[in-house]
Amino acid sequence: MCPTDSEVSISSSAHGLEAVLDSIDGDPTLALRKLEGKNDPESVKRRFAILLEHDRHEEIATEAQAIANDVQWIELAIVALCETGKIDAALDRLSWALKSGNINTARRSAIAYADGTFKRLFSNRPDSSALAPGALSDSELGLLRPALQALQDVTKNALDNQEPENELESQTLLRILDLAFLLEDGGTGEKCAKALLKRKPVPPKIGQAVIRGVIPPTSDVVDRLWGEHPDTFRPRLLACLIQWNMLKQPSEAGARALMLVPFANQDDEKSELAHVLKEL
Repeated sequence: MCPTDSEVSISSSAHGLEAVLDSIDGDPTLALRKLEGKNDPESVKRRFAILLEHDRHEEIATEAQAIANDVQWIELAIVALCETGKIDAALDRLSWALKSGNINTARRSAIAYADGTFKRLFSNRPDSSALAPGALSDSELGLLRPALQALQDVTKNALDNQEPENELESQTLLRILDLAFLLEDGGTGEKCAKALLKRKPVPPKIGQAVIRGVIPPTSDVVDRLWGEHPDTFRPRLLACLIQWNMLKQPSEAGARALMLVPFANQDDEKSELAHVLKEL
């Protein structure tokens, strides 16, 4: 008796879950063996996820170019294609995802292309070389511009000063904020920051946006960075920096900075806080 489609699907899913568990246990070879020969979208997604976790991008890129696109795994393929330098192939799959009719797939794929291109850019730069506006080559600009456009295409409502509808859209906006800064698109950056201000807790990147001059410094932003992240060092440090350097309130900033001492757990955090306290 032949198995039904439902039975095949259940069996494939069970094998896929076993493979994921094996990968979690640190044995990708065994995990991938259990998924070998399985070409249903769920199995392909799990295989790609395991390969991506172990930085085996070339294997993903090769397989992704040999099979039909699917919403289950398209964003994983886009990341791998970017990281292996197959940018045209990544853009082809991004274009397919944007036209898929599935807004979540489109957003995840736009995020994947942005993240993949950032990783690609950093991998080709010396360790001490940071990405900065006005210091990007033509080829780097050529990588980043499609990323910004794709992210804008899937967040039009939020960029029109509406509140992001969910966390996925917020994640697209966070990447737009970085890309607009690098590409010196102040108008888009400002729209993006205003939309993100409607999220609670306010994203820490809003603090960076203020320091970068994307939006003006206000006491409200300082208070939100401080109050909405009660146990987190970075957004509270940004609040202190804005209050000190931009709002010119050193006494208030200094009092808050002292309260941060117990939260500076990493060496870089301790160094940054020590510098601020010394200056104050």
